[in-house]
Amino acid sequence: MQDYTAKYSINLKDRYNFYKNPDYNEIQDGVVKISGDVATRLGIYPFEIRLPVIGELMISKYGSGFLGVALYTIVTVLFILSFILIYNLLMVTVESRNFDIGVMRMIGLNKKGVVELLLVQGMAFCIPGCFLGTFLSTFILSKVSVVLKMLIDAEVPGFPTTHALFFSITCSLIVTLFSAYYPLKEALTKNLNG
Repeated sequence: MQDYTAKYSINLKDRYNFYKNPDYNEIQDGVVKISGDVATRLGIYPFEIRLPVIGELMISKYGSGFLGVALYTIVTVLFILSFILIYNLLMVTVESRNFDIGVMRMIGLNKKGVVELLLVQGMAFCIPGCFLGTFLSTFILSKVSVVLKMLIDAEVPGFPTTHALFFSITCSLIVTLFSAYYPLKEALTKNLNG
């Protein structure tokens, strides 16, 4: 090898998608595996393997981790706030419609009907918020993708992914179901004479 070359550079096929993975450890494992295969094929000659891209990605490892933690913190805080908001709205509904619920139960509405009534009320708060959030996120993502394309030539999709849409709908349903528990319990424990 010394007689033929002083430097041997290897680029990965489709390296853009390979390095786009947000998990630094997976990238590092993949590069080490590939460089190990190259070293095996080169044989027993003395050589040194350098991985400059891994060194550069190491710098961004902690930045992306910090951004991920910040994002999950924001999502958690918003999740808790939405839970509290829907809980308060349903408690106000139960307290203000206490007489109406009592009359409906006296004329034949059973406990299952009260549960359905309050869940529909909770969904009436949840569904418009979910649609509005999806619309706003699409609008904001489209603007951000244009700005990032102009500034750093980054391809960011202008529409939320299917996973993101599924996550938002699931969170909305979970928040509604959990926040309706205590108002339902309150509505069902009141006796008809009260």
